[in-house]
Parts: sequence; C-alpha cells; structure tokens
Amino acid sequence: MALPARRAHELVPSRPAPRSPLAPVPPRGERRYRRRGRSRARRVPFLLFSALLVVGVLLILTTAQALVAQDAFRLSKLTTTADRIRIENDVLRLQVAELSTPDRVAEAARAAGLVRYRELVVLGGRDR
Repeated sequence: MALPARRAHELVPSRPAPRSPLAPVPPRGERRYRRRGRSRARRVPFLLFSALLVVGVLLILTTAQALVAQDAFRLSKLTTTADRIRIENDVLRLQVAELSTPDRVAEAARAAGLVRYRELVVLGGRDR
C-alpha cells in the first residue's frame, strides 16, 4: 500500500506559538542557562536507589545459591545414609533367612534338648 503524498504545508516548519502580551520577555543581552547542579542533585538519589537495588538483588541471589548448595550437601549425605541402611537391611534379611531354615531350626532344637518323636500318640478325650 502506497503512502499518501505529503502536502506542502506539512513540510514547512511550524511556527512557535505566539506569546501572550503579558508574558515577561528576557532582555536581549542575557541568556538562559540550565543549572547543572539541579539535574545532578536529582540524579544522585536515583543512582543511590539503583545501586542499593542491585546490591540487594545480588545479596538475595547469593543467599539463595548458598541455601541450594547446603541442601545439595544434605541430600548427598542422606542418600549415602539411605544406601548404608539399605545394605544393612539386606544383610539382616539374609541372616533371618539363614536362621529360619528347617535344618537350622532342627539343629537348634537338638541343642536345646528336644528329641524327635518315635511313635505318634494322640491324646484325646472323646471317641469319635
């Protein structure tokens, strides 16, 4: 889509707005200068606020990173402890399995003085 051609009055620089007849006019010999100290005075609180904000954000990030590192060390320690306990549990289960075999139970019974029955005798009260 083509842009419309500019009109001649749009190309002519616009004139400044006419002054009110009551507005004070500065004398011709004097020039107005902007005060530099004033803009610097406005800049100092902004720069101070910006610096404090940056330092605060850096402090928060550093603290968060330290907390994450501590949690990583704690997690590593807990993982090592869990692995050690898991191995100890496996060893104890193996001991239970070895001690509960029928041969081991029979040997422990003989060592305690129990004997195997020779004849089965049923003691009962009523005849069926």
